[in-house]
Amino acid sequence: MKKMNFTKLPGSILSKLTVLILVLFIGTSVFGQYTMTTCQEPYVQAYGQTGTTYVGAGDDSDYAITLPFTFNYFGNVTTAGVGTNGYVTLGGTQYHSYGICPLPSTYTLGTLFPFQQDLYQGTSVDPNSGIYTRTDGTAPNRIFTIEYYRTGHYSGTSGQYATLQVRLYETSNIIRFKYQDVVLGELRIFMITELMPL
Repeated sequence: MKKMNFTKLPGSILSKLTVLILVLFIGTSVFGQYTMTTCQEPYVQAYGQTGTTYVGAGDDSDYAITLPFTFNYFGNVTTAGVGTNGYVTLGGTQYHSYGICPLPSTYTLGTLFPFQQDLYQGTSVDPNSGIYTRTDGTAPNRIFTIEYYRTGHYSGTSGQYATLQVRLYETSNIIRFKYQDVVLGELRIFMITELMPL
């Protein structure tokens, strides 16, 4: 049902707990009116491609963006808040946290959690570390990508970072979480997950 590879590297109990939370969250087969399936599409990096836009970087920061099309997730939305700590809030009130939020919670309705951690983007992680967006395709079948490029853990080790994406599909309202590589302490993930409306 999903494609995962966990490799244990030396690390902390917090990292072990994070893996457990991810497995419990990802291992659930139904999210509201969405089901989870395996995605066979390869990871295509957004950073460095013509048409990719730099959104921002930092610690515990949130950025407001306008979606290039209306997306239906807890209602029709045209805006999103992108948090540097690995979450995206579609429409409504911006969710903000640098810790792990217990789920489910009405506080987090409309929020996607591709990798919620105390993350940091900046030149100390990588010269091009940051959040980027891009739109591919033509209406009514566009794909909007939000990419966390070379994002480090706030108290992480130099040279350890994650690159991952949230992809929103126009008309079908499919949500894809795609992970190019995640190496933060003992946590290492290679995974592509797709959420499809029922």
